[in-house]
Amino acid sequence: MRNDSRNQRAGVRRLMHGSPGSGSAVTPPPPRWVGSSRFRFRVGVVPALVLALLGSLLVAVPQAGATHKLATPTNVQATPGNAQVSLSADAVTNANQYRWQYGTHPSGTTTTAARSRTTTIGSLTNNQIYRVRVSARAVSGGVLTHQDSDWSDWVTFTPHVPLNAPTDLSVSAGSAALSLSWTASTSTGVTGYDVHYTSAAASSVTNNAAVTTGAASAGWVAVTRTGTTASQAIPSLSNGTPYRVRVRAKSSTGLSGWVFGSGTPTAASVTLTGPATVVEGQTVTLTVTASQAVSSTAAAEDRVYSLSVSLGSAESADLGDVVG
Repeated sequence: MRNDSRNQRAGVRRLMHGSPGSGSAVTPPPPRWVGSSRFRFRVGVVPALVLALLGSLLVAVPQAGATHKLATPTNVQATPGNAQVSLSADAVTNANQYRWQYGTHPSGTTTTAARSRTTTIGSLTNNQIYRVRVSARAVSGGVLTHQDSDWSDWVTFTPHVPLNAPTDLSVSAGSAALSLSWTASTSTGVTGYDVHYTSAAASSVTNNAAVTTGAASAGWVAVTRTGTTASQAIPSLSNGTPYRVRVRAKSSTGLSGWVFGSGTPTAASVTLTGPATVVEGQTVTLTVTASQAVSSTAAAEDRVYSLSVSLGSAESADLGDVVG
């Protein structure tokens, strides 16, 4: 019986470790009873490589009720309008819904249903200060796939009735300049006017494009001005180049719409009108017309015109003084 027991144990070891030179392990059979004796066997250690592979698979599989938190939305913008506000925020990775909270400043809070990252909230009270913030959310099949983000910082805004735009914009061309005038906005609280100009084509720079700090040929350029005077001169332009201009009213609470115009600066010139010929001894009147008005305060050299007279058969002594 003792030899049989040793033979049984050796057989189990061979089954566990394989035959010599086989290169593979054999799954041992379940323990069995032999006579009145019971035998046990040991299971070999699972190679560390197999455990490492299993561990990596477990890490890669997301668990139910994922605990990853979304990033907090940034660049929250609130653009007020007439009893409403237009909202936007930068996109958050993995988020597909955004919750907006708003209320009267400084403590009011109302949470909206889930919306997109650009939305509009209406039915607000004009001239009331509000605040708003946003949180990102990720949902799939009605189940949260990530934790909601933290709330963004509060942003304040004030809905208001838009300002009335100025009207009757007139553009007069001068030499390397344009002169603008308009009828003032009828809204109360107007603090000034924005005046912009550009020589860029409308196909490349639209009427509502943002102002630029570059050349007028590349975009809208803002005229530096203060006050509420309903006129503006734009100097240092290029003669023969068409320009577009735009004007809008502004106040502490908002802006009006734009009013548009155009003009082409032209070099100064004069024209002379009068009879082509005159009879000797006859008085003649000649009229000189300037293409641009000459200010009474202009320099003397800017208010003098030269006049050349071509004589026919008359003798030079018959020609009196010419007064210009």
